[in-house]
Amino acid sequence: MVVFDASMALFLFSERVGVPKDPSTGQPVDRPKERVEFCLRELERRKLKIIIPTPALSEILVRSGAAAPEQLARISSAAAFKIVGFDQRAAVQVALMAQLPEDRPRNTTETYAKLKYDRQIAAIAKVEGATAVYTDDSGLRRCAARLNIPAIGLAQLPLPPTTD
Repeated sequence: MVVFDASMALFLFSERVGVPKDPSTGQPVDRPKERVEFCLRELERRKLKIIIPTPALSEILVRSGAAAPEQLARISSAAAFKIVGFDQRAAVQVALMAQLPEDRPRNTTETYAKLKYDRQIAAIAKVEGATAVYTDDSGLRRCAARLNIPAIGLAQLPLPPTTD
């Protein structure tokens, strides 16, 4: 199992998505939607479930606006996705994370509210046994790293092969 956060999943469900910069070039990531769609096909081919944590789901639905019911139906009915709620096990994991001195906001732009959100998604990934978190959110990447879960960003996703 792997986790998609909203920064990754939104490319599958919305046309209004900001494109992050490729850390190696400083330029916007080329063909982001194609990268995520290709990743989805590859994960499906490998029969890996894609967890959509409920905190990320809420962000997807908020960004979907009036299309939220349709998007929820698409996500809920797709065999590739598994919506996972923030439950008791994840709450315990967040409590453990919050006790670590390195698990504090790094600067004034990272609020405790955002940190709590990132912790919830990372905790869900941990208790569900996810092998990777697909995200371009730096806070979530740090939370995942502290739990020894690799984070994979959009720029790291391969482009689909060209058909000539």
